[in-house]
Amino acid sequence: AVHVPLSLEAQAEARLLMFSHTNLLSPAIGDPISVPTQDMLLGLYILTVGNNQGIYGNRYHPYYSKYNIFSCKKPSFYSYDDALGAHWQKRIELDSPLWLRWGVGLRIITSVDREAPIEVQYESLGIFHEIYEHYRIGKNEVGEILSI
Repeated sequence: AVHVPLSLEAQAEARLLMFSHTNLLSPAIGDPISVPTQDMLLGLYILTVGNNQGIYGNRYHPYYSKYNIFSCKKPSFYSYDDALGAHWQKRIELDSPLWLRWGVGLRIITSVDREAPIEVQYESLGIFHEIYEHYRIGKNEVGEILSI
């Protein structure tokens, strides 16, 4: 048999029951339907363990004293090889937060042409910095990329 909601109240109840936030448990047997995977839980654990500053914990580079909002300095590396060498020398762990300098030649995997910068900062010499959520791009007056 198929239940067809005819009255307005039955249609409203059917629409309400079809929302995803109400279908966390199976109505038939009570088992969970929406369960986070193990990699999601591990990622959430790594992002939140030891970070008592919430979402602002990794926001600013430690060398900018104007924005220095955390007490401990995070290590800074110039390449992937430097970070890997530090891990081999037991100076950092796999889950250690760190700063990695991006060269101009490295690609950013994002849709920059569709993403608008959060802020644009101009300097007196014509250089400007486009500030995005996770990175900053420095450009000259012609628009050539100077730093990422």
